[in-house]
Amino acid sequence: MNERSNNTEAVKFSSTQLSTESPSPEAVEQLCLICNELDSIDLLAPYEAPAPIGSNGNLSYRKGDTSRFIVTATRLDTKRDLQPDAFVDVDRYELYGPEEMDSTAYFHGQQRPSSESILHWYFYQLYAEVNAIIHVHENTELLYSKESRSVWEELGIIETNRYGDAGTVDLPRTVDEVFTNLNEYVVLKDHYPEWDTKHTGTVVFAENLDHARDRIIQVHEGLSEANR
Repeated sequence: MNERSNNTEAVKFSSTQLSTESPSPEAVEQLCLICNELDSIDLLAPYEAPAPIGSNGNLSYRKGDTSRFIVTATRLDTKRDLQPDAFVDVDRYELYGPEEMDSTAYFHGQQRPSSESILHWYFYQLYAEVNAIIHVHENTELLYSKESRSVWEELGIIETNRYGDAGTVDLPRTVDEVFTNLNEYVVLKDHYPEWDTKHTGTVVFAENLDHARDRIIQVHEGLSEANR
């Protein structure tokens, strides 16, 4: 499972729509504000034509004390100024097939869940202390420059040991292989769509959305400062 797929942003799970009810405006208000903030610093960049409609990254938070969560929907042409119908309430995933590489998402909402929703579900059902997850795509040159690599340890940046098949349970498994605490900023090895190699996927886990956003911005600013 180490070879890189050519369609890293494809939705590779099946889905069952439990209802068309979108989350309330109050339920997604904070997510909308954070999406605007991260979009403004190029961490949720829209795909450029002729690429498929979509944009990088996905954000979520856990609902109560279950593994149910609210997450951005798939195929959003931008994550700026989102409305409630751009979010999905994921009830659960069911895994099956060889090595559980096939899955079905059960959700409430008007659109399908993000292509990486399984990454969010995996950590919510495995780690009770994780209540918010933000997956962005950082500028690849900034992330891997010599100056940036020199501050990875200082900034708490780690990288998965292998490519994880995006949109399947293999991706969160690669993260779980290296993940040890909530302070880590995880670079997803070779995680980018073929139409946008300028940005590489990263992810943070936190007790709440504010902490997740602050961690993402802290690392982004730290990398930027190292390259000045």
